[in-house]
Amino acid sequence: MRNTKLLIAIFLGLVCSKISASETIQLAFEQTPLAEAVSFFSETSGLNVSIPEGFNPSITVKQTADDYRQAIEKIAAAAGLTAIDVPTGFELRNRTERLSVLVMDLKHREAEQVLNLVESSSQTTIAEVSVIADPETNRLIVRGDLSEVSAIKQLVEVLDVSVKQILIEAKLVSQDTDKRRDLGIRWSFATSEPGRSGIQGQTQGFADQSGRSAMSLAFVSDPKLLALELQALESSGVGEVISEPRIVTTNRRAATIRQGQQLPFVTVDEEGRSSTEFKDAVLELKVTPILRDDGKIEMILEIRQDQVSQLITAQGPAIETRELNTRVTVDPEETLVLGGIYESREESILVGIPGLSSIPILGQAFQSTQRRAFKSELLIFITPRIL
Repeated sequence: MRNTKLLIAIFLGLVCSKISASETIQLAFEQTPLAEAVSFFSETSGLNVSIPEGFNPSITVKQTADDYRQAIEKIAAAAGLTAIDVPTGFELRNRTERLSVLVMDLKHREAEQVLNLVESSSQTTIAEVSVIADPETNRLIVRGDLSEVSAIKQLVEVLDVSVKQILIEAKLVSQDTDKRRDLGIRWSFATSEPGRSGIQGQTQGFADQSGRSAMSLAFVSDPKLLALELQALESSGVGEVISEPRIVTTNRRAATIRQGQQLPFVTVDEEGRSSTEFKDAVLELKVTPILRDDGKIEMILEIRQDQVSQLITAQGPAIETRELNTRVTVDPEETLVLGGIYESREESILVGIPGLSSIPILGQAFQSTQRRAFKSELLIFITPRIL
């Protein structure tokens, strides 16, 4: 016993001198009861250390450590234990009892997504706790201390919940502005008619009929009213429904709808070799729905319209790009209408005097070719529905 106390005293002197000089710790225990070694370590480091109840073997350690964490690990290893970080210091546990492996099948969310959330917490920073995501089976494999594995399991159960799905229904409608004026039809966005409300404001990028930049917003809460107006629009020849895409997404996850074409461009590398590349000229609608606590749906809208420019270069035609970003809140199944997106085109039309222009050969004298400019407006109808 006297030799043990002498070695502890020598250890204390070595620890104090080494830490102040080179930040290394000299461990010199020989047949020292674990409880005494741990008690001395606690007094020296100021950290609390607990050991299994009734477990007090004699240990022999003659090594150096760079810090207190490494020192307690060496002391624990000499006793056949492992050191676990706890808020007050360390806890020495039996190696065979503390390790546990848990396989969790996720039902609602992706394994990698849940893994990222778990890693952002403090659970995975604990020593000797590992979490692996298996995307093929959508499983999480957790290995570590039994209590820590249990804590991670509780966290995963909180995260692996069903997320509401939202159906985004869109309608792209093109209407001829000239024919609309001829027929006396006016699509009013700022109105107090039943089932409809809206506003019109200045935005950047899209031009209205007067040459200003404007985007119109409207809300249609009556689906029957919307269907009747679209039917009247098509039957009158004023416009047509271009497409009706539908896409399902989850809360706070973006859904993208794209429609357009790819244009060829010729590029030349440093060696003078030419190659053809294709660039998108599309109308892109990106919708990110957010379910609010009051039951309404907030939509983050990102709209991009690419249009072929009249400017022609040696590589190909230029592309004009217009973008709009906005946030709008609607009720479920309420329709948001976006207007003010105009497209201009020119066409050659053959006109002539009826009857005379149809005479072979001579009829050419009564014919003429005219170039007319057409302007059409694109209306975008967006209706979110909670599934």
